[in-house]
Amino acid sequence: MAFGQTGGTIIGNLILDATLSEVHTKTNIITSHPVENGSGISDHIQRQPEEIEITGLVSDSPIVWLASLFASSPIADDLTHPFERADLAYAEMRRAMDDGDTMTVITSLREYENMVIQGMTTTKDGATGNTVPLAIRLKEIITVETKTVAAAAVPDTTSKKPPVDKGRVTSKDAPAVDAEDSASALGAVASAFDL
Repeated sequence: MAFGQTGGTIIGNLILDATLSEVHTKTNIITSHPVENGSGISDHIQRQPEEIEITGLVSDSPIVWLASLFASSPIADDLTHPFERADLAYAEMRRAMDDGDTMTVITSLREYENMVIQGMTTTKDGATGNTVPLAIRLKEIITVETKTVAAAAVPDTTSKKPPVDKGRVTSKDAPAVDAEDSASALGAVASAFDL
């Protein structure tokens, strides 16, 4: 269950206190080669995983304090750690990134499933106070379902077939060549090469 205010951007079990920007990216790889007329164009387009970059803030004192008191998230324990909420949110996002957790992301435009954190940036300085500004890049993991089917029986072509009886076979003798013909043939070759 997510903690924080309802209606905000949700990344896994984290609801941002403020969303500064969302960059939604959807791309395809399209063939550079000519496509034959009449063929399905969709066969020449490869859908790429969707990506989103969210920039937002998590603070130690969110606008809606009571909503987080009833959540069952490791970063929602605001009663025990009221001044560590932002740091715990950052630690949880780091853990989710390191573990490769897939998560649901709900934004102002749509809901994404099977998203993983591809990268995360935060900047702490004197101006950020008790907030953690986060820029989180997420990428979709496209999943497939495989099925195993029984293959048709293939005849065994490796076994040796028994010899076939072709009946009685007689050999044909080569025509007889006499010594005089052989000598004249050799002589003709030798004279051709001036031997």
